[in-house]
Amino acid sequence: MGRPSLELIATGYNNLNYQSDGTLVWTDNGSVHNFNPTFRNQTESLDLAEFKMAGRNFVKISKVNDGWLLLDDSGELNYASREFQSIASKVSNFEVAPNGNRIAVTNDNGLFIYDLDAEEKFIGMGQKIDQLSWYEDVAHVIVLEGGNIYFKDISEGTPVDSYKLADGVSKFKYDAKGKKVFFSRNDGIWEIKL
Repeated sequence: MGRPSLELIATGYNNLNYQSDGTLVWTDNGSVHNFNPTFRNQTESLDLAEFKMAGRNFVKISKVNDGWLLLDDSGELNYASREFQSIASKVSNFEVAPNGNRIAVTNDNGLFIYDLDAEEKFIGMGQKIDQLSWYEDVAHVIVLEGGNIYFKDISEGTPVDSYKLADGVSKFKYDAKGKKVFFSRNDGIWEIKL
């Protein structure tokens, strides 16, 4: 093993986010920047001024197939692609599906799924969602709702089936590679293989 090295990647950044592909994303001076640690290159990916979003404080940024999702500190979820649109307000969190064209969004009204290609919203997915994760496809989500973990089939755009996996849960982590859900509750840390 070689000696550890320390390298400065950027200065003056705001809101560092890690992407599922391993890249780092942040904003500074009105732009969204990417850093690919494998190829050691940095690129400017989005000019926020072009969409009149410069100066806003983004708390979460995610790359999707043909654009960017940007959640600002007021809870507004924005989609910047060929044009700019606001998807929802009062958003507490969102997760991008593995294929990059659907997002699971939680806000004051609960959980809904937004299809970026069809520009269609599927509501009624859950009420008080504490945590969520996409399964390995775009047809299922895993949610922590009211202390219970559910595996929800959303293939039709509305919950077709919902299976309770565990109750009394405080938080969980989904391991997509192993198709396992790890969760904690008062009596210990548990694992469910899906």
